[in-house]
Amino acid sequence: MLQLICLPCVLLIRQTLLKQKSKKPLLLLLRLLLLLLLLLLLPLPLPLPRPLPQPLPLPLPLPLPLPLPLPLPLPLPVLLLLLLIVLLLLPLLLATATATATTATATAAATAACCCCF
Repeated sequence: MLQLICLPCVLLIRQTLLKQKSKKPLLLLLRLLLLLLLLLLLPLPLPLPRPLPQPLPLPLPLPLPLPLPLPLPLPLPVLLLLLLIVLLLLPLLLATATATATTATATAAATAACCCCF
């Protein structure tokens, strides 16, 4: 048997869903920023310079291969900027997570108290 849901329940559930949809881009942005931070922290190999063509030398012992150049560390201001962005977004995400939990609790309470929703 199909039961109808009263208007306050419908409005509350609709409001909850709309709030949840508006938070998705913020979570996506934070994930992208964290991924960017991880990628920037990974050492990237630098391309080796091409040796200049030289005339054929006389037979000499083989020279020792040069070690690969180490990648340059990321500049400190860039790391500080990324850290600042993440720290600014973190409280915002924590606030939205708390609001989502509160809204979900309110939705459940309103539905339980409703005369037509069981």
